[in-house]
Amino acid sequence: MTRRLIIKDKFYHLSSVVQIVFFVFIFISFRVSGQSFPNPATLSTGQGMAGEADPLWLVSPWYTDNPPNPIGLEYGPALINNNCAPGAWVNPADLPPPINNGNWITGTEASCADNSIYGYRYFRLTLNLPADCNGNSIINSDIYVLELSGYVDNQIANVYVNGVPTGISGGDYSFGGQLNMTLSGPWVSGLNYVDVLVFNAPGAEFNPYGLLLVANSEASSLSDLDGDGISDLDDLCPCQPGLVPDGCALFILGDNSICNGESTTLYVPTSANFSWSNGSINDSIIVSPTENTSYSVDINFPDGSVSNLDVDVLVHANYEFNQFNTICQGEEITIAGVDYNQSGIYPILLQSTFGCDSLVTLHLNVLQSGFSEQNIEACDSFTWNGVDYNSSGTYSYQLIAANGCDSTAILNLIVHPLQEFTETIAACDSYFWQVSNQTYSSSGDYTVTILDEFGCPATYDLQLDILNTPASPQLTSTVAECPGDTIVISAIYAADATIHWIGPSGFVSDLSSFSIVANEDQMGTYYSFVEDGNCHSDTIALSVDFVNVNHLLEKEFPNVLTINNDDFNEILNLDSYFSSCAHFSLTLFNRWGKKMFVQTEDSPPFDGKTADGELLSSGVYYYLLEHESGQQSGFIYIIH
Repeated sequence: MTRRLIIKDKFYHLSSVVQIVFFVFIFISFRVSGQSFPNPATLSTGQGMAGEADPLWLVSPWYTDNPPNPIGLEYGPALINNNCAPGAWVNPADLPPPINNGNWITGTEASCADNSIYGYRYFRLTLNLPADCNGNSIINSDIYVLELSGYVDNQIANVYVNGVPTGISGGDYSFGGQLNMTLSGPWVSGLNYVDVLVFNAPGAEFNPYGLLLVANSEASSLSDLDGDGISDLDDLCPCQPGLVPDGCALFILGDNSICNGESTTLYVPTSANFSWSNGSINDSIIVSPTENTSYSVDINFPDGSVSNLDVDVLVHANYEFNQFNTICQGEEITIAGVDYNQSGIYPILLQSTFGCDSLVTLHLNVLQSGFSEQNIEACDSFTWNGVDYNSSGTYSYQLIAANGCDSTAILNLIVHPLQEFTETIAACDSYFWQVSNQTYSSSGDYTVTILDEFGCPATYDLQLDILNTPASPQLTSTVAECPGDTIVISAIYAADATIHWIGPSGFVSDLSSFSIVANEDQMGTYYSFVEDGNCHSDTIALSVDFVNVNHLLEKEFPNVLTINNDDFNEILNLDSYFSSCAHFSLTLFNRWGKKMFVQTEDSPPFDGKTADGELLSSGVYYYLLEHESGQQSGFIYIIH
């Protein structure tokens, strides 16, 4: 028959309730059928000081929505916050022992008074249960039952046992609003998980929450599953009837594993008459065996019953030995948490697996590790230890020295890149290249290599195009007899070349032929050269001026004509007396003022006849000569 243990508790209600605090308030009790399990008083939440981590209970992260199954989630420690809401609920300190060893718990990210998060969160209790007790398997229903009762703010959404939802929900934080739960599995041998899912509704700026779980000593003390007279609450061996106060069977107690040279006290914790195998009748004996030895005792109880117990005392040896080690510089050997990295002899006192002293003498030899460093400047690349390096930097190489230790070589490398320069030049007739200190007269690709400032070969490439200088132009111009005449200036040059002119008054042109008007501003020297590519011919000069000057000759013309056909002094031609292109007009009048003849620079000269060809008679005629510089008058004599 399965015996059922149900534990209830008393609640002490305080008049003041702080409603900003959100907690789960749970009381625990449980029953077993003759099996070992954690004492209910040891399962209370918050077994420690406020502000410390709870030794048993864990919490999950927060979840805004209904979270997934608790199995497989990450859990963290819970924070003891017994002072987060004084006077809000039952104070555990006011409860009778052992239930007064519990405290409120929350998560560690914020104390309950500072919490501002709402949503879902799991509280987890982990139980380590045996496979069976007295032949009862832990997997059988009703073998192990937890009776829980508690308060929650706002609500318990569900309770899970090893990830299996029980459907238990409800409860609130007001007095009398506790939620009662009975959990009977499913349990497994080993680790078991009880997860209480709490929903914390949105509140004010601060939104506390938490959990309080305690055992009920009054209900637990009524159950004695193994019938040994020790209540299950205080029975450390509920599966095994015992005679000692903690409910366990009689044993010879004392240290039964000692080191050579030590002693141990053996005793049986009960009231009776004793007869030890070494002859002692005391309730305890002190023994100092030097080898493994068995001891026994006959116990005579007042009721006349007799019990015989025995125990083996194991004697473990103390050791002394030398340990020789050789290491390389930079390495170390660790013995009993101490690092050794210097040569020397070190006595080290250790304890064996059985706690016996062992003296280890460490003989440590530290070999020197090799080190070398070199600074190298190289052109383009450098090969070091079979590796090509083409960039500057600090490089290291590990090798094994003759003593078997690592040897470190350091290379401080500066790599100068190989420089290449290219020039593209077009030159006329020839080109002097300073790099090679040579003159080239033919087009081509020329390359020279010289050492730069780092001693590295630098390549210079000249791509040369030699052009021929064109011949100078042949210049010609027409003649200007008088100011205002048109002068045509022309040049003869190679057809594929371009000609350039400059002249007086800022004149410029690139025409092969052009015209100018003969005046003082345009007269002067005109310069011209021919360009073919970037090559220029020699500059040629052409001087342009008037043939005649613009003034009268400083001499008088004859005023007597002898018209007798002797070809001497028969014509008066004033053109021969003017050395300029100025306009003039000669008019002859008879003595009565009649106009008889008019000559200009463009008309025939005066030959003694009128304009109509009528021969004038001998006599004196008056003349008027008008020209650009003024006028003059006088008399002309005609003689036949």
